[in-house]
Amino acid sequence: MRFLFTFFSVLAFSFVLTAGNDLESVRKEFQKISDKTSAEAFLKEEIVVDDLKEKITINAYKAVCKMMMAQYVSNPISKYGWFNEGKELLEESIKMNRNVENVHLRLMVQMNAPYFLGYSSELEKDV
Repeated sequence: MRFLFTFFSVLAFSFVLTAGNDLESVRKEFQKISDKTSAEAFLKEEIVVDDLKEKITINAYKAVCKMMMAQYVSNPISKYGWFNEGKELLEESIKMNRNVENVHLRLMVQMNAPYFLGYSSELEKDV
């Protein structure tokens, strides 16, 4: 029964995400991420946009989602892997398009990430 609920939730989530296919719908769906299933669905969804800057910002949201995946896995090596993969993608997105939204996403991660991960080097600059 739980599997069916999860399956239909992911299916409904993917339909909602593909309905808008723009940056505004990505922002709304990102805010709804609350568990591993919704985070995985967000990462799997292919978003098609014509504007390169929007695509880069969408990639920044996906990067933060990858970092969030670290809280849903139990293996410390997997946690670190998810976090680093997201960090690299986020830094790449900021290098390609340093806009307020991308920097804000990085700032939020840096403020909430554990200190021992060493992801606070840009904190002073982003504030």
